[in-house]
Amino acid sequence: MKISFLSFIYLAFTALFVSATHTQNKTTAAATDVSTIVKSRSHNYIVQVSRETKLEAFMDEFSKKVEEFFHELFEDIKEGFEDLFSRTNEANYELHRSYDIGGNYKAIGVRIKDGRVVDKIPHHFKQVVSIIPDDEITFDLGVPMTRKIDKRYYIRTVVLKNGTHYQERHKKGSLRPVSSSRASKTSDLPKPTKVPFAISDSSDGQAYVTQKPQKSTPWNLIRISERERDFTKPYIYDSNAGKNVTVYVVDDGINISHEDFEGRAHHGYSAFTATSKSTTSSSNSTSPQDGGGHGTHVAGIIGGKHYGVAKKVKLVSVQVLKANGKGTVSSLLGGIQWIIEHSKNNTGPILINMSLGINSSVPGAKSLEEAIIAAVEAGVPVIAAAGNSASDACDIIPAGNSKVFAVGTTTQEDKMDPGSCYGKCVDILAPGFNITSAYVGSTKATAMLSGTSMASPHVAGTAALLLPYMEDATPQELYDALTKLATDGVVTGIPDKSTPNKLIFNGQTMETKDAN
Repeated sequence: MKISFLSFIYLAFTALFVSATHTQNKTTAAATDVSTIVKSRSHNYIVQVSRETKLEAFMDEFSKKVEEFFHELFEDIKEGFEDLFSRTNEANYELHRSYDIGGNYKAIGVRIKDGRVVDKIPHHFKQVVSIIPDDEITFDLGVPMTRKIDKRYYIRTVVLKNGTHYQERHKKGSLRPVSSSRASKTSDLPKPTKVPFAISDSSDGQAYVTQKPQKSTPWNLIRISERERDFTKPYIYDSNAGKNVTVYVVDDGINISHEDFEGRAHHGYSAFTATSKSTTSSSNSTSPQDGGGHGTHVAGIIGGKHYGVAKKVKLVSVQVLKANGKGTVSSLLGGIQWIIEHSKNNTGPILINMSLGINSSVPGAKSLEEAIIAAVEAGVPVIAAAGNSASDACDIIPAGNSKVFAVGTTTQEDKMDPGSCYGKCVDILAPGFNITSAYVGSTKATAMLSGTSMASPHVAGTAALLLPYMEDATPQELYDALTKLATDGVVTGIPDKSTPNKLIFNGQTMETKDAN
């Protein structure tokens, strides 16, 4: 019997609906309520399973069952349609990869075109904990151009490769070009020098280094090495300066060619491009793994020669966001898993800086949070930005989790930034307003940015200074040490009583000794 194309499509979808309804009525109640499964726009999903699940066996079983689901949906269609289905089956289902973070978080990434098949999964797999859409999430990273002020951090000043200089007009306004005479040049920066000082509360004989108190010394560095606010003093730091410590910068990439990194920055993992065979570079050429500037700025604060807290630390880029600030749950899962695997080759201490976050209501936020918890349980400390929505940090992932160390923002006047998230989930405060650091576009490019994205790396850098002296420290022991060192009660403008009035301090208090 011949039928028209439209009649064929009508019969096909009618049969699909009947078959799906019939099959669902025969199954028992599922552990995951299918009504709560948010369907993916891209047909990509993360299927999280229990810790006890053996992933390899699960993936084999899962793939076979999903294929059966598709065939069940088409079982009432004539043989000709079955043949059509078999030719397009590959496009309907694809297994992307698996995720195993320290044995404590397990999941698979899949592409399933038909939402009805997704609804069937919880009914047939008791191992499934959650199914979440793996669509792009916008993290709203700023860019150096005329635009509305960013929700996550504020752009104040940017120096581009051609010397163009931008400055924010007003918190809610746009950016406008101003004179380029204020642009800083890395080549003119002072070199740190050893000085005859010793730590005031120790007799260990350690040597310390300063950046002289002059106009080009970043105010934020001076602030974290002084109990009292006095910008005529130098930035003081341990001469070890985080040597042999590795900080994984989970962000949008790093401009590893920037001269402030002195060859200590490397491209590690990228969710978007193949990692280059040469992990370091001294050329002026740009790379997709450089990102949009945000990660470079963060890395510069952690460990830049001039702009950084820990000036000998190793910086590894874990690129989980595109240059436009967009990423997926799977890109972050892949980055975190790579860190856990890669860190096994490190002989020195490691930690993660995450100057990013999503609201806890976003689909996939809970699963991402559990992955980050798994990384901490594997022994990796995580320093995270509290967020810039001027709201409760407990509503931000990862900042809202007790396993990470969340950082709020202060200004040069020791006031809490009104845009910073606050509350009991904030662990410490750090400079993050009008911070100059490295940027993309050239080996000398700099930018002045603001927000908790800039506060977090001050704490990560300080952690890198401490870790060499904390043998086999757990993440919580590191967090406790940072909290104990903090300067109490100097920050004003804190919006609530639950936010700790603790300003990051690097512990390098010194007393002057007679040079003779």
